[in-house]
Parts: sequence; C-alpha cells; structure tokens
Amino acid sequence: MEKERVIIVGCQLPHVDDERFSYSLEELVSLVHTANGEVVITLTQKRDTIHSATYI
Repeated sequence: MEKERVIIVGCQLPHVDDERFSYSLEELVSLVHTANGEVVITLTQKRDTIHSATYI
C-alpha cells in the first residue's frame, strides 16, 4: 500500500516562540507518520499577522 504524501505548512506569529513553533511542527510530523503518511516537505513562514490571501 502506497503512503499518502503530505506537505506540512506552518505560519509562526510573533506571540509564538521558536521552540513552541518547532515542537508543533514536530507533533504534526509525528501524526502524519502515525497515520502511515510520508512528509514530503515542510514549509514555514513568520508573519506579524494572519493575512487571508496567504493563510491556509
């Protein structure tokens, strides 16, 4: 059975420190693996605020 391929996308806001943000992404990767998925790439960005044009 072929694994589902997953792209993880994260947006870090100013009130979230680097360590907490990194931990959240690691937790997502773990959940993907638990669901028998494969993380293809992780994309992140730091933003001052959420913008509807770029928010997933």
